[in-house]
Amino acid sequence: MRQIESILIVLAREGDPSQVLKKGLMLARRFNAHVELFLCEAECAYALEHQYDPLGTDKARSSSLAISRAWVERLWSSLEVNDVSVSMEVVCETPLCEAVRRKVARSKPDLVLRGMGTGSHPTCSVSDSDLVRTCPAPLLLTRGMPWQSRSTVAAALDVSGADSPELIRTILLAADYMSEACGASLEVLYANRFETAPPDALKSARDLLIERAAAVSVHPRAAHVLVGDPATAIPKFVAQRSYDILVLGALTHRDAMTALVGTLTGRLIETLECDLLLVRPSSKVAARALSAHRPAGQLSTPRSIPPA
Repeated sequence: MRQIESILIVLAREGDPSQVLKKGLMLARRFNAHVELFLCEAECAYALEHQYDPLGTDKARSSSLAISRAWVERLWSSLEVNDVSVSMEVVCETPLCEAVRRKVARSKPDLVLRGMGTGSHPTCSVSDSDLVRTCPAPLLLTRGMPWQSRSTVAAALDVSGADSPELIRTILLAADYMSEACGASLEVLYANRFETAPPDALKSARDLLIERAAAVSVHPRAAHVLVGDPATAIPKFVAQRSYDILVLGALTHRDAMTALVGTLTGRLIETLECDLLLVRPSSKVAARALSAHRPAGQLSTPRSIPPA
């Protein structure tokens, strides 16, 4: 993750968008970054695509854009912000993930911020799943909850051999950057069932965590190895530790066209209360990581990580 100078906030009408904006403002002030507000009326665009009156469609799109722009301006004005630079864009395009991808290509933000719902049973919608899979920039999913006065950032790594060294390096450097910039402490963790692993698997896994971090000059306060299904062990542990951000790779070790719902990432989105920062290496490296997937519980031989 490079230095954060621009934050793209992908707004949504549902939920409480003001809480997402407040989290974006907090980050913008910490990084002295510019904020871009982006609203995509994907449902409206989908409905208009199925109309057969071109003139009426154009008028409806123009009206929708004007109403949406006014909504974004009112939302921003309600916060009475005068110390953060801002720009706004409203589009009527579908699907949402493609609209965001094009926006990222145009604006090249250093961080994309998106609300991931509130309530006791938040769900990962299809549009959000697609956004998580395809967003080319680091994606921070938030419920808008304020961070603690002494924040803690955690990096979730897979040292079983399923994740490439480049992805592990990316996760560690992003977590280290966020923790330093926000004055937070840093911890690393790894979860596995260890059903077929040797007796010393826990120690080996912890040693690998520390080795991977040291290879890129990252020195976490603590390293944790969790025993159990990652989809349940990680949320339980994160809740106990009261982390503010969990950083992990956006890859799901499944085919790129597979829906995110039901995968580990989708499960974490639905269960975690803390912010979730998803990062990814280059597309070529991601493809190599997918092709080199190993069964869970199989520890790999230690590999070197390219220097930062």
